[in-house]
Amino acid sequence: TDFTKSINLNPQDARYYRLLSQAIMIKLSNDLNNKADKTPAKERSQKLQNLATSGVDVAKRATDIDQNNVENWINRGLIYQNLVGVVGGTDQAAVSMYQEALKRSPNDPAIYYSIGSIYLTIAENSRLLATNNQAGTNADALKKQAVDSFRKAEENYKKAIELNNNYGQALFALGVVYEREGKLLDAIKQFEKLRVGNPNDPSIAF
Repeated sequence: TDFTKSINLNPQDARYYRLLSQAIMIKLSNDLNNKADKTPAKERSQKLQNLATSGVDVAKRATDIDQNNVENWINRGLIYQNLVGVVGGTDQAAVSMYQEALKRSPNDPAIYYSIGSIYLTIAENSRLLATNNQAGTNADALKKQAVDSFRKAEENYKKAIELNNNYGQALFALGVVYEREGKLLDAIKQFEKLRVGNPNDPSIAF
């Protein structure tokens, strides 16, 4: 409510739209995970859909107001990323938004990390569907999609590490990708790099 009031007072400040879109996503997440909600299924589904649509629309408004501000594109990408698995097509939409952000900030490793994380999610979902035979005749296509998405995740994580060789999250995620691709020695090398900077973290050794 307060963010909406701010927008009404100054509709040309993109910050308010970014914050409002994030607040909408938090509400959507809370409502999705609310097991005590007794709202009829159809009504609840419509309500959640309206929240998702509102979040996307508000985030888009920020990029419309100021197309040169990289934060607006990163936020829009994050909004789509939060909807992956909830709304179809949002994975590629998120990638597109992050690519727009890279045009304005090509040396930001966090953007490459975000893109890599989306492709890792796509790859994992495709791999699981194919393995569990939940897609019938599409199993081969899903396997191919998984391989391609793991490759794209690897490329983006590598770019993030190239820009920041101490980027722990990217090092860890690249290790996960290598493990999924069957490149076990490469995966081990990634975790060994992490262990140098985090010698007391038992999870890395594990």
